[in-house]
Amino acid sequence: MKCNEFHNQLASIREKGQLTREMMQHMETCSSCSEMYARTQSLFDVIAEEKAEKVSPFINTRILAQIEKQEKRVWLARPAIVSLMSVFIMVLGFFTAGIFNNQNQVASDSTEIIASEYYFSDNPGSQLEEIWLNSYVYE
Repeated sequence: MKCNEFHNQLASIREKGQLTREMMQHMETCSSCSEMYARTQSLFDVIAEEKAEKVSPFINTRILAQIEKQEKRVWLARPAIVSLMSVFIMVLGFFTAGIFNNQNQVASDSTEIIASEYYFSDNPGSQLEEIWLNSYVYE
């Protein structure tokens, strides 16, 4: 057996002590593979110790309580943010409505001025062009 084959078979071992006869013979002749097997066995020992340790049953309760506490903090902040954003949008709406209302008033005033100048003038055609030109110059 070659070292690569030994490494592949060693990697496929799921539990401690699952060696084939060929692997045992190869370890007798190859010191690096026997060292690797020893490391693998110590890894299995550590895993077995970790599995054997008893975890406090209250740790789950404490962890879940911390998670719920963090979720509640997030939910408490959301209504405040939503309220602030809605007030901001309302103020912005009133502000823009005021701006558009003033623009419409100016437009209707200029329309009335142009119409009255047209109807009360002696020569409506030429004066109308002059009024239109003058209105664009001032805006």
